[in-house]
Amino acid sequence: FLWLWLCMPFLSRNIVSVQSRFGIRGSAGGSASSSAAGLAGARSSSSSSPRSLVVLRSSSSGSSPVSSVMAGSAMVSSGSKTQSWIDSFNDSYLTKHKSFEDNFWATKMNLANNSSEALANTKNELDEFLNAPATLEEARALMADPATSDEQKKILKCVERTLMCYIIEDEGAMNIKKQITTLEASLAAARNVMKLGYTAADGTFTPGSSVVLRNLMRTSDEESVRKAAYEGLRSIGPFVIENGFLDIIKQRNALAKQLGFVDYYDMKVTQAEGFDKKTLFGMLEDLEKQTKPIALDARKRLANEKGESALEPWNMGYAMA
Repeated sequence: FLWLWLCMPFLSRNIVSVQSRFGIRGSAGGSASSSAAGLAGARSSSSSSPRSLVVLRSSSSGSSPVSSVMAGSAMVSSGSKTQSWIDSFNDSYLTKHKSFEDNFWATKMNLANNSSEALANTKNELDEFLNAPATLEEARALMADPATSDEQKKILKCVERTLMCYIIEDEGAMNIKKQITTLEASLAAARNVMKLGYTAADGTFTPGSSVVLRNLMRTSDEESVRKAAYEGLRSIGPFVIENGFLDIIKQRNALAKQLGFVDYYDMKVTQAEGFDKKTLFGMLEDLEKQTKPIALDARKRLANEKGESALEPWNMGYAMA
């Protein structure tokens, strides 16, 4: 889990899953997503959706506080100029984020009347709302206001951090970002209608989702079925490459370089963690150095107990169950 936390900046503690009063799931971007996207994965699928912590808005006596968008460690008093601004920001964010999430999940789950165009449009609307230098200036001015409480300043600081992950003043970069959103929506639509499943030894094709295929790899007593499920999962890679994923990668890296980063991964790590990918890789190299002997020993013990075939990717989960 530590490796996962370090390797996937879109799961970081500072950028972004939303639990709102609407009960919607945070994106992750990229998308993403998503996501996580995703969002990202891609969620994700989504390329640049931030996670937000949860702010507790003051509620009337005897009622439970309502989950809103931005983060704070405690409830804050209402009625002040600052609180009014925070409430307005939260309401606007929730409206736009819910609209995006509704379209994201409708497309993700291939629901009736889903639209990749609507997904792209609502994602762009959310991005444009957060890509707002004027909003950032307002938040900073309120933080400097003596009338703003310490708890409100904590919330505004989270607003500032989130906006800084989105604000792009370069017009060329903004155009690239919109192109990425369109490409991601198109790929998501194609992935939804992909014919996924596994082919048995007798040539019979059985449809199945990625969840079904992973479960077969862990539970089927027949190795031929487990291997077929594995090959079914592997077919996703070539499919997404043939349906525009490489173009998404190219455009993501172009966006990052336009903004002065080494590449898209470097940009996302820096936005999420506050340090660049070179620093992250230094941490991962040390982690790999310390954990590799443990992993090799575990594989050796598994092979001794269950046979060399247990190390095949379609057998490992079953062998360890």
